[in-house]
Amino acid sequence: MENVFNNKNFVLIFLGALVSNIVNLFYSFAVGYWILDITNNNAIIQGTYLGVCGLTYVVFSLFGGVFSDRFNKAKIMYICDYLKALLIIVSAIAILLFESNVTICLVILFSMGIIGNIIASMFAPASTSILPLILKEEQLQQANSYMSVLHSLQSIVGLFIAGILYSSMHITTLFFIVGGCYLISAISEMFIKYDYKPKEEKLTLSSTYNDIKEGFLYVKTKKALVSLLAIIILCNFFLSPITSNFISYFVKTDVATNPNYLLKDLLSPEMWDAMFGIGVSITSIIFGIVLSTKSLSENAGKGIKKWLFIFSLIILLTSISYIVFVDFNDLLNVFLVILFVSALLIGMSLSYVNIPISTSILTITDKDKLGKVSSITNLISQGLVPLSTFIAGFVIAYTSSSVLLIICSIGLLVVSIISLCNKSIDNLK
Repeated sequence: MENVFNNKNFVLIFLGALVSNIVNLFYSFAVGYWILDITNNNAIIQGTYLGVCGLTYVVFSLFGGVFSDRFNKAKIMYICDYLKALLIIVSAIAILLFESNVTICLVILFSMGIIGNIIASMFAPASTSILPLILKEEQLQQANSYMSVLHSLQSIVGLFIAGILYSSMHITTLFFIVGGCYLISAISEMFIKYDYKPKEEKLTLSSTYNDIKEGFLYVKTKKALVSLLAIIILCNFFLSPITSNFISYFVKTDVATNPNYLLKDLLSPEMWDAMFGIGVSITSIIFGIVLSTKSLSENAGKGIKKWLFIFSLIILLTSISYIVFVDFNDLLNVFLVILFVSALLIGMSLSYVNIPISTSILTITDKDKLGKVSSITNLISQGLVPLSTFIAGFVIAYTSSSVLLIICSIGLLVVSIISLCNKSIDNLK
């Protein structure tokens, strides 16, 4: 198999993703903790922010798919990165001017979240659907594996640096760095070239509606894909509150308030959030490289179901550990070790779930519908995430983190068992 790095366009996409995704980690990490800092750990405001941002992304992702199939995908990518750079730099200046007013700062952050996710909803379908247009079909799993490895490397580097930067500098300084890096990413994406053929039909409200309708009807014909998306949307509903709400709240309320937390002389409390992400990334890199040497298996669906079940068991056992060692026995450091080991196992299992899923979708989709299908799969898979993160904020505020973990982990386990019984997913490829 020819290596994808012999393809200039893939290299440019890879490098652009390297820069933009690292700084996106900086931004997400900083905003999540800053909201908790300026609101005295208000889980409801944090959950509302996550819900609003997620809902915005879900709603506008449909239009992103339509634009991706009609216009030059590379141009969409670099325009979006230029817009993100401008948005973050302007917002940083606004926060500097109104930093003493918490309400105005929250308005700025919510506005950034909404506009930023509109831009992201345009960027994502274009960046995903361009790969089959520049690579051979047999190279797609290799490309997706390398992108997974890239994402994991970014998590190690990005989260580690983000924890250090957030602890050592003003948030607006971090925003200026993020904005500058988006500019670099946009410049590299300007050199991506592929055989783009513009559609003769002009884009109107009617044609947009017809394109969206066509996309849904097309997805409906793929029975295995429909079944898989149903499983994914439920998995994300139960997983997002753990990754988005629980971890940062746990760090702020359990780790930061414990004067003897593990490695306190080396790591700030926020750095433990980074350590968990690094744990996931280490094994994601290892098994991403393993998968990069293989083509998509004929039994991809069965493998996805098996590893999803393993993943749900890891989450359940980790949740039980939190209750046993933190709630009942005040053994925070024992749980921190368990959580890091769990992160390593999660990274391994997610590699065997996410890479075959993304490769299968690209393989079974007609090239002229890649953008629409990508946006629809994003819409469906993320459709309940805004609701789940919003509800999670109230669950934490009015009950406890333990209740949230038990609900989410049991929900994940039930969904994985349902997937094992679904035969249509076996025919995914």
